[in-house]
Amino acid sequence: MKSNSKSRMSREERAEQIVSIGKELMLKKGYGFTAKDIANAIGISETMIYCIFPNKKKIIEAIYSKIFTSIEILGIPKEASENYRTELIDYFMCFYKNVTERNMLEFHYLYAMDKSGNRPDLSLLEKSAPNLNGPLENYIISGINKGYFRKVNAESAAEFIYSAFFNFVFFHELFLREKLSDEELKCKISTFIDLFINGINKI
Repeated sequence: MKSNSKSRMSREERAEQIVSIGKELMLKKGYGFTAKDIANAIGISETMIYCIFPNKKKIIEAIYSKIFTSIEILGIPKEASENYRTELIDYFMCFYKNVTERNMLEFHYLYAMDKSGNRPDLSLLEKSAPNLNGPLENYIISGINKGYFRKVNAESAAEFIYSAFFNFVFFHELFLREKLSDEELKCKISTFIDLFINGINKI
């Protein structure tokens, strides 16, 4: 017999519970989890799940929406200095470790080869772009103003560097399942940063 406390949850509390359990299951099973898996883990009926979320895709979208709106990217200086290469390397080292430990779901979303049609709409990712790109965009602008970088579109440059970084480094975590040592990671990030800097250095 199910506990009465379960049935006394508000709709909002139940939705939060479903999203929380769904996140745990997605980390374990990828997109292969089902509403029934969530129901069994909570101890409620599958019908109750569908009373709140009409289908699995809506559950997945709710999971990612919660992740994307809570992204915190820290560490990049507000102003570029003469040591901008080191600053960028240190930032992306910190960024890499932060997101792999705290926001792995985001990168499963970016790279998972999902065939079931449950992949969330890209607009969810686009909502997080200002949080992600803004600090780097401002950093690039300060570097341009100080004469370190040539005049580029800072917004496009920030979008490009993150997109390239995901493909350049996270490939090892998600496709090859390689856990990079700090030394290996720094070497790869240094190579990546040099490629980027070579494209925007002021000649």
